Amino acid sequence: MTQVQSIRQEVSATRTQKIIALLYGIIAYTAFFVTILYAIGFVMDMAVPKNIDTGIRTSSAEALVVNVVLLSGYTFGCHALRHLFGGTDCFSCHRVRYQLWKGVTVLNVNHEVWAWASMLSVWGTDVYIRLLIHGVIPHGPWN
Repeated sequence: MTQVQSIRQEVSATRTQKIIALLYGIIAYTAFFVTILYAIGFVMDMAVPKNIDTGIRTSSAEALVVNVVLLSGYTFGCHALRHLFGGTDCFSCHRVRYQLWKGVTVLNVNHEVWAWASMLSVWGTDVYIRLLIHGVIPHGPWN
C-alpha cells in the first residue's frame, strides 16, 4: 500500500467521524435550545403545561427539615465517618464498631447521590429563605 492510499483511508474514516460529531453537536444544541425555551415558558407561563405558580406551597419549616435530612444522609454516608466508626486498627475485632461501620457503609453506597441532593437542597432552601426575607414570597411571619 502506498502512502497516498493510506492517507485516503484515514481521511474517509476522519470524514465519518466528523459527520457523527456534527450530528451529535446538532442533537446536543437542539436539546439545550428546547430546554431553555421550556424554562422560559415555565417562568413566563407561556405554552407549557405547568408554570412556576402551579407548585405546591410549603412552609419554610418543611424546607429546612428536608434540608437537614439530606445533609444528614450525606454526612452519615461520608468516607470519613466510616473511618471514624471503623478505625484503622482491627475494627472487626470489636462487634459494636464493626456493626456501626457496616451500617454507615450502606449509606456510603449512594454517597454521590446524597452529595448532589444535599447540595441542591442547601441551594434551594437558601433561595427560598432569601425570597421570604425580602418579601418576594409573602408567607413569612416578618411580613
